[in-house]
Amino acid sequence: MRAPRLVFVSGWACDAAWIAPAARALGMLGSVRAISLAELAGHVGGAEGVGANCSAYARGLSAFLGACPAATTLIGWSMGGMVALELLCSGQARPGALVLVGTTSRFRGGPDYDCGVSDRSFRAMQIGLGQAAERTLRSFFCDAVFPDSADDEELHGWVAGALRAGPEPLRRDLMYLRDTDLRARLGALRIPTLIVHGTRDRVISCAAARYMHGRIPGSRLVLVEGAGHGLPRQRAAEFAGSVARFLRATT
Repeated sequence: MRAPRLVFVSGWACDAAWIAPAARALGMLGSVRAISLAELAGHVGGAEGVGANCSAYARGLSAFLGACPAATTLIGWSMGGMVALELLCSGQARPGALVLVGTTSRFRGGPDYDCGVSDRSFRAMQIGLGQAAERTLRSFFCDAVFPDSADDEELHGWVAGALRAGPEPLRRDLMYLRDTDLRARLGALRIPTLIVHGTRDRVISCAAARYMHGRIPGSRLVLVEGAGHGLPRQRAAEFAGSVARFLRATT
């Protein structure tokens, strides 16, 4: 594959194939490379110059982008968007544009942030992953595709894929979601940014998108009516159209 013009980072429990519909639709804008969080881990060794305060995910993304000098647009979905935000807010990478879809600057809610999931819901997810991983992942994927639904064969395949390396990588990913708070760094982002979010997202509230939009200088916000967390997969053409319009207006 030729050097990608767009790099698309997937989210928690999802391999790159999960966002393949959006990657194919985005192909009209140039070559696209979809990459999973697990794949990023394999690039950490090449992340010279990236601050030690950056997570392993961000260091891996930095190394990957360094190997793709032609990439001009970085797209992050869900946790992949958080990793992209972390890296770019650190000033360690500077692609031409950033697209955040179905993501947030802080996954967990709190007294000073009502856009995240509750502690009770997060703990239930942690416990469930340890005690009944298949059932917990099945529930997650059902929430991810809402308001659509998935048949048993699809769900089985997604759960099996998420567990292929065992539950430990998923638990590490959850720790990232638990501990990462990028809110104070949003104002430092100096790159054309598009935020796309479904109004019926059950995993990350669209309030999180509005929060980021209000704090990332010059950002653009597109709320997709009726779409859920799986927007890049289920509304791929509409998503790609939003990205295309954004890039035409900013490049």
